[in-house]
Order: sequence, then C-alpha cells, then structure tokens
Amino acid sequence: MSADQQGGALKPVTPARVADELRKLSAQRQDGTLAADEYEHRFARMISELRDRRIDGSRAEILATLTPLFEQAAGQGFPLAVLAHQYPATRDSWSPLVADLLALGVATLAFDLRGHGASIVSPKGPLVIDTPEGVTPEAFGTAFVASAGKVGFSRIPNDILRAVGWGVSQNYIDGSRLLLLGASVGGSGVLLAAPDIPGIRGVATLGAAGAPAIDPDGPTRIRAAVERLQAPFYLASSRDDPFDGAGNVAAWSQGLAPARTRIVPGAAHAMAIYFDLRDELLEFLRSALLLR
Repeated sequence: MSADQQGGALKPVTPARVADELRKLSAQRQDGTLAADEYEHRFARMISELRDRRIDGSRAEILATLTPLFEQAAGQGFPLAVLAHQYPATRDSWSPLVADLLALGVATLAFDLRGHGASIVSPKGPLVIDTPEGVTPEAFGTAFVASAGKVGFSRIPNDILRAVGWGVSQNYIDGSRLLLLGASVGGSGVLLAAPDIPGIRGVATLGAAGAPAIDPDGPTRIRAAVERLQAPFYLASSRDDPFDGAGNVAAWSQGLAPARTRIVPGAAHAMAIYFDLRDELLEFLRSALLLR
C-alpha cells in the first residue's frame, strides 16, 4: 500500500483494500512464502502506514467488509478473545487472564489502546496519554479527562472493531466463536462495539467505566447496545469501585435475561478484582463458547 501517494501524503484506503492486504499476508505466511519474522515486519509496517492515512469508509462499510472474513474463518480454528485494557495500563495487564484463556484453548488478542504502550504512533509523532500527577482521585480524574481528548477515547469502540477484524483474518482462528473482554474504559468500549460484530459468543467486563469519555451520551448508548446484544454478557465490579463500576453493572443489566452480574467486596478496580471472581468468569467464558 505504501506506493499510493497523493501530494506527498498517503492516499485514503478503502476497507476492501485493507481486507485484501490482510488476506494476502495471511496466505503468504500460511503457504510458507513469508517466514515468521518477515510476516511480522510487513504486518507492522502495514499497521504503521494505516495510522498515517484515512480509511475511506463508514462503520457500516467496514463491517460489511469484515463479515466475509468471519464467515470464511468459521469452524476452521480456535475461538478468539479480544481484550481491551483499562487506563493507564497496557495489554500486559491482562496477563493472568490471557494465561487462563490459553489453557482453555482460546486464542487471545490483547492490544494496547490508543495512547498506551506501543500504540503511540501518529502522523505528528508520538501521542501518549497523560498520567496522574499524584495519587489522589482528583489527579487521576484530571489526567483521564485530558487523555480522553488528547488521544481520542471516542474512537475506542472502532479500534476494537478493527482489532477483531485483524484477529479473525489470522490463520487458525474461528471467526464464528469470538469473545470480547474489557476493563474500565476498555469495558465500556467492548460493550459499545459488541452488537455490531458477527460471531460474538460472549462479552465480559471488569469495572466497566469511563463511558462519558467515549461519548457524553455513552452510558445511555451502552444500555441500548446491550439491549441489542444477542450473546450473553458478564458485568463485574467491586461494591465500592471509585468509578461507579457497581452502579454501571446495575444500570446496564437491569431486566436483561442474557446478563450475568457479580459484585465483589472492596474498592478494587477493573483487573484488580480478577482473582476474586476468576473461577466464575472462566466458567462463563467456557459456557459461552460451549467448551467442555
């Protein structure tokens, strides 16, 4: 794609073009044309290039392009879990859950949210979240709000959609058996993204919060999204979560049969509650995927 230039800048690219490039890379890796290191190099270059150009298509067009990838992958490999982490963390914060998912035979794709970890490349140079100047809730809130505008938290649901699209295009992935997991603002992101993704078998969040940083009407949009969701979903939080995780669990699950909820004692947030509900969460995910 790097040959396409327009006045010294990269031209916009269509969703179909992106899908074709992903299929080509995947096929070349599968048939041995590309060694693993060359595949990784080309994929990294492609992703870097995509950050510098606009994908010329609506959300509906992107979904229409992704759907055949899901169908093509159906029944041909491992189920896939895509994980969106909390602020201010990285994909590594999912390590305990990733290890447990792999033990179940579930492929995992934990990615760095925009402005976090390795996802800091922009056309104007590094773009990194702000971190709290101090340990008070006020310092955390100030940095979170500043980061939301600075790196564009409003695009997190779409970033999740794109991560899923890349994941199902990889070898040995069953695009009809997908899980979405999110923590804190990543939890709000997966709840917004889930209803529009084919192949979703289950969604789970730990301390889902920060929805207004994605959209001022985020909490209402999430309620509407889970009402449309055709898969079971699991919402968990601590009772005294400082970001109203427990309140979100109640508001987003009330009266919905597919919802399963868990409130644990204390005030820990997001992945910090994982070991309080580990067995229950893993059983939910196993059941959603119909694993023995």
